[in-house]
Amino acid sequence: MKLLRSPRFILVALVALSFFAYRSYLKRNPENRSLETEKDLISQVEDIAVSGPLEKHSEYEGNRLTDGASPFDNVYGRGRYADTQHSLRVNNRGNRDVVVFLVSENNEQIIRNEYVRAYSSFDMTQIPNARCYVKYYYGKDWNPTRMTKNIVTGGFDNDEQHIVSKDWNDIFEFRDEVRGDYIYSSNYELTLETIVQSGNSMSEERISAKEFF
Repeated sequence: MKLLRSPRFILVALVALSFFAYRSYLKRNPENRSLETEKDLISQVEDIAVSGPLEKHSEYEGNRLTDGASPFDNVYGRGRYADTQHSLRVNNRGNRDVVVFLVSENNEQIIRNEYVRAYSSFDMTQIPNARCYVKYYYGKDWNPTRMTKNIVTGGFDNDEQHIVSKDWNDIFEFRDEVRGDYIYSSNYELTLETIVQSGNSMSEERISAKEFF
């Protein structure tokens, strides 16, 4: 997976840039600032970088669903299952929970929407024969009162991201393959992580919530 830059990193980078610009100004205009004033500014910069308003408050702070929960069934219908041995294992090594959407490439139908906690794994099983791509809804602090398409589904209050991976090389093809007297199923493993492994990452596109749902 590609490295996702959180609002925390962006804010820290902006604060650091402002700080270095200020230091450059002091060097050009040393008579305008005292040492104590500079120390005070450095302290303020550190306070902003460490404890600034990086997340909005949520009355559901720390709330999470269980692995395998399907919160968006009310919108897309119950997950589709078939009498197959096809499976997709999702390993979430990131520090945010995620709802993984398995989508039919043919008709854009949502086959599954499965909740996977941070640092956890979940197996989607009995997947129908289909060519599929995956969408990811990341976040923290699950709010059960939030709505999607005017239907109560729940949703993340903080650190939300909506990601889609649908390039040709990101497609999962679930199909039975007959070889002699044996039938082979399609079994895939998908690892979500914050560190990019060269040559082993999927293509991603960040989109808006409206486009995602």
